[in-house]
Amino acid sequence: MKIRILAAAVMAASVLPFATACALPEEPGSSASDTADKGAAEDAEKADTDKAEAADTTKPGMDDVKIDSCSVDPTTKFPSAKVTITNNSSKTSNYMVQVEFTDSGGTRLDEGMAATNNLAPEQASKQTAQALTEASGSIKCKVTDVTRYAS
Repeated sequence: MKIRILAAAVMAASVLPFATACALPEEPGSSASDTADKGAAEDAEKADTDKAEAADTTKPGMDDVKIDSCSVDPTTKFPSAKVTITNNSSKTSNYMVQVEFTDSGGTRLDEGMAATNNLAPEQASKQTAQALTEASGSIKCKVTDVTRYAS
């Protein structure tokens, strides 16, 4: 329970700057975001990432996020996705990324958020989106939403 409260507090602190942003999203994105598929927690580190479903490609910033790995954290047993956010816009921007976690059959397990602030044009940031529901076995990760604001 303490881990869930701590994780929720960390996620809330990451999202707070976006709640006060006044700028509208910039130029629309055009390519699909990546989806990754990894094995169970025991072999998560040695499993390869597979690309799968595409997300909404018309939303600004969707093409700025790539899933690098998707696995169940061996310590917390929570689904986790490591992502790289690259600012492809012309302005320094803030990002909020929503990732959906499903089991191998496609049943939704949970969702997680990753965020970064003041990312300069062409600069990249590695972040982690983590769910707060225990899982086991093979999972899939999919970027379902990206919000980008000029800083």
